[in-house]
Amino acid sequence: MRITHLKSSTELIEAGGLRILTDPWLLDGEYYGSWYHVPPFTEPIEEIRADAIYISHIHPDHISKRTLERLPRTIPVYIHHYAQGFLRENIRRLGFEVVELERGESRDLGGGVSINIFPADNCDPGRCGRFIGCAPVEHRFGSTGIDSMAVITDGEYVLLNTNDCPYELALPTLDLVLSRYPIIDFLLVGYAGAG
Repeated sequence: MRITHLKSSTELIEAGGLRILTDPWLLDGEYYGSWYHVPPFTEPIEEIRADAIYISHIHPDHISKRTLERLPRTIPVYIHHYAQGFLRENIRRLGFEVVELERGESRDLGGGVSINIFPADNCDPGRCGRFIGCAPVEHRFGSTGIDSMAVITDGEYVLLNTNDCPYELALPTLDLVLSRYPIIDFLLVGYAGAG
């Protein structure tokens, strides 16, 4: 397994002959033009080859519309099956096939590689609204799935990408992950203040 850090939470994970791109944000000006990479990403986005994309959540530094518009629409995008369809519909509108995984559902990507996506709140609406990162809408709509984490394994190595999952919110999920994957070889954590 090989991991190449591109920018922010955007990683390129190579395993079993596959290339998985995570949370693609490579162009400057997200969050209404206020967030930039220093130094800027200078490689041509169109030349990034990926067999799958994993998007953790709806925030624009994880699902950059401008970045996704420059990637081939033939790449499937893997997300958690959130109670609300905001993330799914935003990706579909860009022309990508969306593959939604239920909590803890492992999906074979080929080449001995699998992805398993877990919601930060472990699908427990009672946990939302009590931690930084949650919004008052959880009280009305239930879990809005503020974030997710993914386990990617090639059978030899296990990578856990926790993205922006607030630690206190994600404790039950981390317990679940560790019960299934007791040894984590690579841990990707907090990329910014959100982490």
